[in-house]
Amino acid sequence: MMARAVKLAGALMAAALLTGCSDTPSNGDIEDALNALNPQSFTEVTDFEKVNGYAEGEHRYVVEVNYEITFTQGMNELMAEASGMEKMALAMLKMAVGDFEEGDTMEDTTSLTFVDSENGWQPL
Repeated sequence: MMARAVKLAGALMAAALLTGCSDTPSNGDIEDALNALNPQSFTEVTDFEKVNGYAEGEHRYVVEVNYEITFTQGMNELMAEASGMEKMALAMLKMAVGDFEEGDTMEDTTSLTFVDSENGWQPL
């Protein structure tokens, strides 16, 4: 009975240690990195798809993703709340992506490079 408990405890510890290890960044790592690339308070990453991934050296991994950004506020609302330089930045954004309303989405694609660190996969 005691030997069985020791084996079970050993198996649980091994599983716990292996859970933290991964050969590639997780979907959570990818989503966190996409959100970090998107610091605008009026947008959020609402969907992403990993298209490809490959090792780049021993401790780096590149992930290619398609993703969708949803606007949480419309351009008119943002312009009404903005002042000075913010209005200029919003005008440049409008030139780049066009006019948008709350709930509109925009698709994009990017590559993210991660490094395998003591704290897990970290985006560069």
